[in-house]
Amino acid sequence: MPSSLHAAKPSTALSQLTRNLAGLEAGAMFGTLIDYWWLTGDDSYNNITSQAMLHQAGTPADDMPDNQTLAVGNDDQGSWAMAAMSAAEHSFPDPPDTHPGWLVRAQAVFNDKIGLVTDDMGIYDDVTIGDGQDCSNIVKTQWSYNTGIFLHGAAVLYNLTESDTWKKRVGGMMSDVWNKFVKNHIINEQFCEEHKQCNQDQRSFKGYLAHWMTATSQVAPYTNTNITTLLKSSAQAAAKVCDGCPTRGYEGSAGTACGFSWLADSFDDIVGFGLQINAASILMYTLVDKAKAPVTSKTGGTFKGNPGGRDTNSGQEDGRLKYKTITIAEKAGAGILTLLIAAGVVGGTTFMVMER
Repeated sequence: MPSSLHAAKPSTALSQLTRNLAGLEAGAMFGTLIDYWWLTGDDSYNNITSQAMLHQAGTPADDMPDNQTLAVGNDDQGSWAMAAMSAAEHSFPDPPDTHPGWLVRAQAVFNDKIGLVTDDMGIYDDVTIGDGQDCSNIVKTQWSYNTGIFLHGAAVLYNLTESDTWKKRVGGMMSDVWNKFVKNHIINEQFCEEHKQCNQDQRSFKGYLAHWMTATSQVAPYTNTNITTLLKSSAQAAAKVCDGCPTRGYEGSAGTACGFSWLADSFDDIVGFGLQINAASILMYTLVDKAKAPVTSKTGGTFKGNPGGRDTNSGQEDGRLKYKTITIAEKAGAGILTLLIAAGVVGGTTFMVMER
């Protein structure tokens, strides 16, 4: 993935990366590199990652730089915010004091968002308005990354509350993943993959699902066996399709291009940046059992937050959410922070906490 970056200056590197990419994939790449450092300890890409993250911050720290405000979507903005959240939770080196911290940025984006989930734990994509349509015009397409985001959010709330209600919701969303996005023990994008109808963004969604399932396995440890088994079988399948030598559309070395469908036994001649993110993600997340738990402000985190981010009337300069202290080692504690963006909208998704 980093071979797509040809400059050391953040503005140039980011503009080159995003010239033919949505911000969704650009943010996902740097989020993946943050997780790569967390899982392996290899800091080779930390410098360019930090530069790109700082360049993207925008004002007021909402991951919407002035030069992108006319083009950025909720999914693009959310992708960068989630990268910032990973940076906070995994103690990625802090930005300079003159820049907003990772947590502040995630909170600012969270405060922009709203949300939706079905009674049977299905996650719809978005709500379309305009041309006389109201908010009841729900797009009911289900994508793997949306389900992954809400699965992790439910797991976080289970971690915090130990509530059977949230455990049941985690179970419902786990079942939704297996019923819709798993075939032959391999993750796939059920809506478009087998018919080869996925667009550029959609071909990158599986990697995001892998990220959120990995995070779920840490905050809801009882899911670990099922999740890691799926990650490993999917990783084995992905490795088989990462030996491509396409003649165009790929900037990496020959023999390293990864195909889209892991259900195939060989490279399917589909290329794209998101496909490389998918493969890197599914392979590296198999290391999660040996990784350090995400941190909180009470377990080694060095960040400061602002729950009132983007709200100039909040009066909070250094706010911290005051959740109970988590003392059980298995409860990684990532939930305290990730709760701030568990409802982050990627592709216009929304989150409604249902009172039962």
